[in-house]
Amino acid sequence: ALGQLSLRVGLLDADLGTANVATVLGLRPTADLSVVLTGEKRLAEIGIKAWNGLMIYPGIAGGYVPDISPWQFARLLAGIGEIEEHLDHLFIDSGAGLSPRTTNFLLAADFVILVTNDTPTSILDAYGLLKSLAVKFWVPEVGLVMNRVTDTARAQETARRFIETARRYLNVKVLALGLVREDGAEHESLRYGRPLLVSAPDSPAARDLQAAASRLRDRLVQTAAPGRLQVR
Repeated sequence: ALGQLSLRVGLLDADLGTANVATVLGLRPTADLSVVLTGEKRLAEIGIKAWNGLMIYPGIAGGYVPDISPWQFARLLAGIGEIEEHLDHLFIDSGAGLSPRTTNFLLAADFVILVTNDTPTSILDAYGLLKSLAVKFWVPEVGLVMNRVTDTARAQETARRFIETARRYLNVKVLALGLVREDGAEHESLRYGRPLLVSAPDSPAARDLQAAASRLRDRLVQTAAPGRLQVR
């Protein structure tokens, strides 16, 4: 969606072991992060251009991947610094949980975006992650996207309470970027390996994504904070 706003955007799939961004988009990468971690290739060399100029940096799929070593992470950060010179924003999809490697990516980000839904378990997981970050590290602000929404009013109320709880007990500002309704169009886009904004640009979910992208762009413009955005 940010690509449609004339921004140069990249997506690094750092959900090691269960990476699937390239598959979801119908791409067939010839290399992934594994060769970057071993030093065989630079991160810039594995990038694939997708729709609207979006650059995809494929992660590692196919099972469990051990925690990466400090020197491997340093190599990856160097690669990120290299590709950032050609991007306005780089999204890093780290997946769920708070393992050491996930924490490293969170701390390397300029802005963290929590993607959750209004089920109790998902909200508790998101709050647990935010609490851990707030207690152990200084995280003044994060973004929040409510995903797979079936009841708009309920999702809005859940987001409101999440934001208020984070402000009161964690002293963290949570920026509501919006909600994404579940309308069935996303399932079709997954089936055919095409982005939702390409396969069903007028669907409710696609319009919600575009609205969230606009809010995110406005926030980044106001704070002059280009760079890495961590999506969890």
